[in-house]
Amino acid sequence: MLQGARDGERARRHARGHAVRPGSTLGIASIVTYLHGCQMVGYKRLTEVCQGLFGLTISQGVIANVLARVGKTIAEPAERIAEEVRASEAIASDETSARVKGKTWWQWTFGCATAAAFVIAATRGKCVPTAFLAGVKPKLWLSDRLPAQCKHAEEHQFCLAHLIRDAQYAIDHGDTIFAPGFKALLKDACAVGRRWPNLADATIAAHRRRLERELERCSRASRPMPRAASFATRGHTACGCPGLSTAATSSSCSSSDATLSRPTTRASGR
Repeated sequence: MLQGARDGERARRHARGHAVRPGSTLGIASIVTYLHGCQMVGYKRLTEVCQGLFGLTISQGVIANVLARVGKTIAEPAERIAEEVRASEAIASDETSARVKGKTWWQWTFGCATAAAFVIAATRGKCVPTAFLAGVKPKLWLSDRLPAQCKHAEEHQFCLAHLIRDAQYAIDHGDTIFAPGFKALLKDACAVGRRWPNLADATIAAHRRRLERELERCSRASRPMPRAASFATRGHTACGCPGLSTAATSSSCSSSDATLSRPTTRASGR
């Protein structure tokens, strides 16, 4: 414990010497921006962190000014990232609530294979992705079934992770007919998607046919249950999605899982 205390004091001295040396605010600005933007540390706690770690007395007003300056600095790189996402043929999107000045706003994510752009907006409406796209219409859009996420691209696939969560919700509420088989189907699709880069076109097509047959089997089994049947139909036809209308956009499955109904030119083995 004594050695740990010594190490902690040594780390604090190192931070004071490198992060807040006279004439340079780059270090503390970077730390404050990271803690506030990535770790969601509020202004009041940030003042305590700066005092406790760096011996720096800083007000909430100063923190606000630092974040405003950093915001101007990163505006241009952020726009380059957004342009990279817009240039992609396939875009994945999701949204979640975020607190802004004590009110509920929405944090939107727009991502592709190489970049991810974030937008904070006061609304969860369709106007947010429409404004982000700025007239661009990608070939494929990956998202959940929120209406605001629909009809932004030539084709739309639903997020496997969201559908798996919906299936689990149905299982937890007593569905033993449709949801268990549907969840197994989705997890099977995720497994195929993870192997997609090494699969030939014919192999992908075979997997798609097999999964579509399994989806039809699940749908037939659910017909005596109107709610489950409706669930199956939404997963197959909503937003005009072709074939097996599923894709992954969140941490539980990678975006490559969408390829079961995407054209591909890869033919590197089976």
